Formats: sequence, structure tokens, C-alpha cells
Amino acid sequence: ADEVTTVSIDNYTGMEALCNHLIEDHGVKDVVYIAGPKENADSNARMEVVKKTLEAHGSSFSEKNVFYGNWEGLHIKKYLIECYGDKKAKLPDAFICANDQMAMFVILFLGQLGYKIPDDIIVTGFDNLSDGKVCYPSLATVDQRYREQGVESAKLAVELSKDKKL
Repeated sequence: ADEVTTVSIDNYTGMEALCNHLIEDHGVKDVVYIAGPKENADSNARMEVVKKTLEAHGSSFSEKNVFYGNWEGLHIKKYLIECYGDKKAKLPDAFICANDQMAMFVILFLGQLGYKIPDDIIVTGFDNLSDGKVCYPSLATVDQRYREQGVESAKLAVELSKDKKL
């Protein structure tokens, strides 16, 4: 078989650090994970870390703690209105989102429903996109270090091209 060389996202380390911070520093126990599509590998890997970390700290996590947002803002808006629009349902301690775009949708739509972030609930993302810095409130997120990944990818490509004499 041909060898494959990759530079990839470390879904585990960043998400574990995020979850430990939420649990240990903010007392988070009840989480809703806003996932991408059910078949998305990165979203699922991040969800597994959330589950393992919560369970390691004595909190439960099951399918009821997951909403598949499918990267779609209107889908997320409908979910939030149905579940939390009447303000009778208890909010979780945090929404942990599989990416920054969905986290920004959650912040926007919860704000439209009258919730204050982070006073009423914590919302986090995963990507560290520049848009998260300018939304209000600014987004708590996991930095994937895209620039460093790009540099490492370029170095790797140069080394591989030397080895293969392309």
C-alpha cells in the first residue's frame, strides 16, 4: 500500500482542555453538544471527547445531550425556539458546539430569545475563526492553529518533494 502523509486536526487535546476548563473552573455539569451532521468525523470525534470528559468528572452524557445542527443556522434557530423559546425549559450549563459558526448562531438566536451570554449560559465553539472575535459577546473557542498547520504542511510538502525528486 502507498504511504499517506498528513497534517491533521487534533480534535482530542483542544476539546478535552475546553471541557476540563468548563467543568473545573465554571462548574459545568449539564451540556448540550451542538453537532454537525451525524456522519461528520470531526464533529463525532469532538462529541466523544465531550462525553468521555464529562463522564470522567461524574456527569452523564447521552443522545439526549446532542442536537445535530448540521452546520445550518435556521435548523439551530428552530431547535432553540422549540426547546428554550418559552423560557420554561431549564437551560443546560453550556452549549458546546462542534464549530464556531454554529456557536455564533447559538449566541445570536439565544440573544434574540432574551438570554444573556455568558450570564445565563456558556456557549463555546471550535475553530478560532476571526469572526468569533467580533461577534458579541466574543466567542470562547478552541484554536486549531491554522497558520501553524499551513506552515507544517508546506514544510512537509517540500521535504516529500525532495525525497521523491518530483
